Amino acid sequence: MRHLKTIAAFALAPLATPLAIAVAFLLADVLGIGWFAGKNLGLVLSNATLYAIWSLPLAYASAILLGVPAYVLARNRRWFSFSQFLTIGIAVAVIPLLVVFAVIIIRQAMTFRPAVVRLITSSVTDAASWLFLFSISGAASGALFWLIETSNTHDRHRIQRS
Repeated sequence: MRHLKTIAAFALAPLATPLAIAVAFLLADVLGIGWFAGKNLGLVLSNATLYAIWSLPLAYASAILLGVPAYVLARNRRWFSFSQFLTIGIAVAVIPLLVVFAVIIIRQAMTFRPAVVRLITSSVTDAASWLFLFSISGAASGALFWLIETSNTHDRHRIQRS
């Protein structure tokens, strides 16, 4: 039974990513943050849909490549609290993004020109926005994973005591 819950958690937790992205986009639109300020709802919804669909294969790839080893490490160290699952979810979501941004910034830095310096500066600003979005998505996936993995109260108490 325990292995079935773990498999279900790995199958379902990445689905929280597109939902978190859609909610973040709608919240940014309502609050008028950054690019979303003054945009009509149709444009925001179409962008939210595009990013949500785009994020799903990345969420599953991260879950397999980073989440499985992180889960094995967590089980071996008995890290089963809600906050630990949130932290692991955020790390699994953010690490691939950090690698991509590092590659982009390093490539831009290799061609040192004033225009490139401005581009690197804007890339760092964009990176902060993406890190925030990926952190929210990772936290949502980690929370859903924890809920599935500890799906009844007895499991939650047993896991947190062990």
